[in-house]
Amino acid sequence: MKDPIALYKKVLLILFILTVICYGQTLNYPFVYDDIRVLKTPTTDILWDRSISPNRSVVSFTFYLNKVIFGNEPIGFRIFNILIHLANGFLVFLLLHTIVRIKQNVKIVELSDCVVPLLCSCIFIVHPLAIQSTTYLSQRFNSLAAFFFLGTVLFFLWGRETKSRKLLIISLVSSLLAFLSKEFTVSLIVIIPLLEFIFFYKKEQKIESVFLTLPFFLTGLTIPVIHFLPAWFPSSETVSSSFLPSWAPLEKISRANYLLTQIDSVFSFYSSKFFLPLDLSVYPSVELVSYFSFANLIYISIFSFIILCSINFIKKYTLASLGVFWIILTLGPTSSLIPNTELVAEHRFYIPSVGFYFIFLELSFMIKNRVGEFILVLFVLLLVPLNYFRNQVWSSEEKLWADAVQQAPTKARPFINLAGIYLDQGQNKLANKFASKALEISKNDPKALFIVGRTLELSNPNLARKQYMKIINIFQKTKKPQEYYRAQLGLALLLYNAQEYSSSMELILPIYEKNLLLSECHKLLAYNYYATNQLGKALFHFKNGRRLRVAFHPEFSAIFLKKKTNKTNH
Repeated sequence: MKDPIALYKKVLLILFILTVICYGQTLNYPFVYDDIRVLKTPTTDILWDRSISPNRSVVSFTFYLNKVIFGNEPIGFRIFNILIHLANGFLVFLLLHTIVRIKQNVKIVELSDCVVPLLCSCIFIVHPLAIQSTTYLSQRFNSLAAFFFLGTVLFFLWGRETKSRKLLIISLVSSLLAFLSKEFTVSLIVIIPLLEFIFFYKKEQKIESVFLTLPFFLTGLTIPVIHFLPAWFPSSETVSSSFLPSWAPLEKISRANYLLTQIDSVFSFYSSKFFLPLDLSVYPSVELVSYFSFANLIYISIFSFIILCSINFIKKYTLASLGVFWIILTLGPTSSLIPNTELVAEHRFYIPSVGFYFIFLELSFMIKNRVGEFILVLFVLLLVPLNYFRNQVWSSEEKLWADAVQQAPTKARPFINLAGIYLDQGQNKLANKFASKALEISKNDPKALFIVGRTLELSNPNLARKQYMKIINIFQKTKKPQEYYRAQLGLALLLYNAQEYSSSMELILPIYEKNLLLSECHKLLAYNYYATNQLGKALFHFKNGRRLRVAFHPEFSAIFLKKKTNKTNH
């Protein structure tokens, strides 16, 4: 291929067409799930959201730019996410194309040898496992980190191939941006030396190899350094300001059990979903491996055998070995010894999936006929409709969690989230139904209990009052202040609606004095003081509530805003 630029343009056009087919329909989708919390905050607050790690500041800055340009319109965020995914697909092609060139030790790759890299990049673009990193806007942390990750690897290979310091510096800068996008990119500190060893290492140049790879290790130290810095802007609220209880991390589990679960998941979830991406879910039905079984022994044996073969045959089957190590190293930060809040997640395999493309490339060198390419074409054609229809599930939160309920009927969380959606929509019967189902699965779940209480407020206030008292008693005994105080505020709201203002304030004031849940406290106190004609105090809590972005009832807000306007006019 004498004109690589012409090739790149054609590849980019093909990838663009596939991207539009799969993701074009998502442009008008609303914010869903965590998108609402992360993206619908005031513009400047996006940069300082304490719920987002400082290690992800680069991605937070892109959200800030989106917010400045597009406001609260999802389409701008979606276009940016889709373009990142398209760029990543093109980087996958360039990476595979570069490796073919290095392996063949040529400057120009024959057109016939570009087919497998192209098909692999097409698979990357249309694979349903990539949906969470693209359509799920909050997972830009994953896709943008992947962009800098792939850029780091690509520029490192180009820099070493051409002995260009400029390209190596670009690679190093890209690695820093990757480290400041998401924590899984720490695996670069091992992958870069691995690439050096596989493709460029010579015994007589040991010092040079160390000198070239050491800066990536030192740059990687930004992750633990920034992670353990104190919070930038401490808040006076020690408990989340969401009126419904927020999700706590996984209960404390042993590292051994988590590791066993992850080894199983490499085969039973990630690999199986890569080759047959059916029954995907925002909340996969994967159980924690709590004891050692014969199945675990089989998985560990296979896992160990694959690693040993990859080490033993790294010179003979270089790309296959690289693919295995790539998958293990990029999954490792989230799926090894450090328990995460989710046992598995589709978006975690976004970058690890590239390891399979290295293996496909190795197989293409081993199988000289076109059978392999034909199989890859069929795979692409299979994945396109699967991606298209899977993307439709993300068109609304209700569809997303209704699908999760079907895929994980033994898990409480999908039922609770669906109940919360119906509660927000005012469909109390449905909210009560799904919250009650969640309680059958997970007895005394705080969020499910709370939703049941909220659904009863209008239909049966006395029963709702008993429900809140039940929650208070449960979590007073278990010493869980977050749920305990939320239940108190729920009861306070109920008492306010029943015009029992003094009793309502008796519950709110102790929480307010502890400087907890200030958003809810200001809101309820403003309502109570206004109802008891204490306008000065009501105005005080109204102003402070607005500073904390509390959404007051429009008619209530209009009263104080009108007073302020009249005062200004006088």
